[in-house]
Amino acid sequence: MTTPAPDSAIDVDVHLEPPPLAELLPMLSDHYSAQITESGLTTTPQTTRWYPPAMRKNCATSPAEIEVDAEKKIPIGCALLTCLSGLETIRDYYLGAALITALNNWLEERIDAEANMRGTMCLPLTDPDAAVEEIERRGRDKFVRVLLPIRSDQLYGNKRFHRIFEACARHDLAVALHAWGGGLNPSTPSGAPTTYVEDYLANSQIAEAQITSIIAEGVLELYPALRISLLDCGFAWLPGFLWRLNKDWKGLWREVPWVKRPPVDYFYEHFRVATAPAHLPRDPRQAREVLDMLRAPELLMFGSGHPHPHAEHTGLDLAALPQQHLAAIVRNNAAAHYRI
Repeated sequence: MTTPAPDSAIDVDVHLEPPPLAELLPMLSDHYSAQITESGLTTTPQTTRWYPPAMRKNCATSPAEIEVDAEKKIPIGCALLTCLSGLETIRDYYLGAALITALNNWLEERIDAEANMRGTMCLPLTDPDAAVEEIERRGRDKFVRVLLPIRSDQLYGNKRFHRIFEACARHDLAVALHAWGGGLNPSTPSGAPTTYVEDYLANSQIAEAQITSIIAEGVLELYPALRISLLDCGFAWLPGFLWRLNKDWKGLWREVPWVKRPPVDYFYEHFRVATAPAHLPRDPRQAREVLDMLRAPELLMFGSGHPHPHAEHTGLDLAALPQQHLAAIVRNNAAAHYRI
């Protein structure tokens, strides 16, 4: 693996469209290859939602550079690939694990082809034992993190998932909580929404629930070396949420005696957050206030979400950042978080 140049950026969220299942058949046993062929499966339903046919999908590489302003551009020295496939939610434990293993083999081939890339390992989350086996099989050779889509059947702080976190900590792999996912639960506590805008806004609520679960159920006390990334979920909502989480912990700490410090301390020690989509106010003064409350220079990592287009008003204006903060956000935080 090539080490990125010291004056380059690290893009922590470059989306790679998953292949048609036909491309994975040579990597499967004869049994599962025949099962997929005879059943007529071609892809997962989630894939057509996340990567619609008309969308620009040249996802194999990130943008060549970040345009900070009209006069300053920073080259991308390393791209971290994220492949949202939906395969992690297949109810047939055995088929799901076989397909995930094949998908990770396919991802490794793409990483080999590009020296400036690192991978995100996919896991069969309906079978935590198989997920741990996948981590043990691959370790930290070409992958620097594992993928946990935020929309899951059960919150990740649950003891069912602790063995996955233990394996990640032991192999020095970060955990990537990424927007979307294929869980069976509706996206709101009161049922399924009617429109896409309702569903889209629910991502931050689900992310809040996952963060609360991981902290409240003691995961970060059990595995103090664990590192967690929050990708494609935005971040402007974090200051108010973290204030509330701290406040309520002060009154209810007896329920969670294993949470030995204020929740915000765990968050800043273990979590890092991608910059896209930012969802910041349009007013520059208000945007700076949010970034100050967030302690942005120690928390944020540049993530383009390439090639998913984010509207101009949802982005982070890198040109407005002080020079000493720019280096931390576009490179240094990610380099430390992922050990690159």
